[in-house]
Amino acid sequence: MADSFTPNLNLRKPEVGAAFDTWGGVAGLNNDLDLLDAVFLATGLGASVGLHVGTRTLPGDVTPTNMKLVIDGGGQLDAYADGVTFRDNTDPTKVLTISVAGITTATTRELSAPDESGTIATREYAAQRAPRGTVLYGYYGAAAPAGTLWLNGTTFGKGTSAATQRANDDTLPIYEHFWTTLNLTPVGGRGLTALADWAANKVFTLPNHCGRAPFALDNNGGIANQNVLGPGAANTTIRMQPVGQSTEVAAVSATGGTNPTSTSGALSVNGTQQGDFSILRGAEGTDGPLIPQAGATSTVTGFTAGSLTVNAAFVAVNGATASVTNVPPGMMCDCVIVM
Repeated sequence: MADSFTPNLNLRKPEVGAAFDTWGGVAGLNNDLDLLDAVFLATGLGASVGLHVGTRTLPGDVTPTNMKLVIDGGGQLDAYADGVTFRDNTDPTKVLTISVAGITTATTRELSAPDESGTIATREYAAQRAPRGTVLYGYYGAAAPAGTLWLNGTTFGKGTSAATQRANDDTLPIYEHFWTTLNLTPVGGRGLTALADWAANKVFTLPNHCGRAPFALDNNGGIANQNVLGPGAANTTIRMQPVGQSTEVAAVSATGGTNPTSTSGALSVNGTQQGDFSILRGAEGTDGPLIPQAGATSTVTGFTAGSLTVNAAFVAVNGATASVTNVPPGMMCDCVIVM
């Protein structure tokens, strides 16, 4: 009976009772020792073997001891595989696989752990905390943060579209959000589906937040409040519609004495207004009621809260109008929407 060999490393198994002269030498156990030693090359590129880190029971142990894989010093664990899989010890149907398939060829990515315990969040999980369509205000500079679009009235769409801000296929999620969730209409009209309009290179126009502060819908969450009044009130329940305007026309009336050069009169304005405005007045130097004349103005500068005293040479001016700038206090910043 000749010598036999092990199935994995091809180690010699001398024939029992016959192999008296095949123990040493290249063809004997000396060669086998070299094979075993090569398994443990410092580079980790030794003979390919399977490794099972299990448990063992030592003398005196009540329960088995869990074995560990330890890499000392600056050693490195390299796994050449399509994925590294972790299974729950008690429920092996719970599986986590880590894959590097999405990394660009010849590229190394490094993940570093922060100096604290916590839960790893995926991009999709994080997106639930800043969901698609979230409007963000901040100081971002000349470039919008990754994954966002400027809210400035420009357009976005497919990479082959004529979108003015972003023509890129990465806008498909926000495109579908505008089409399906918000039921908006792309430039050129709505087709049968969002994907059909996308394929047809139709683009969506972004709302223009430039110089505008945000308002919550008057029926925010389905509850009507009627909190927004004045110009634009009809749009208070329509998403992406402007509310109010930068200037308002207020009806005013002014009365005064008969002195054509130094008469003081009271100018009444409904509400609280701030800024420069003009009033129409009549011809000077007459004693009776005057008729306002087109193009004849008297400019007043200052803050008005209901009424303002002005110097004018007239007896009475009623039914005149004033264009009043009405801008609430605020702070200018950048505004984007999450894609």
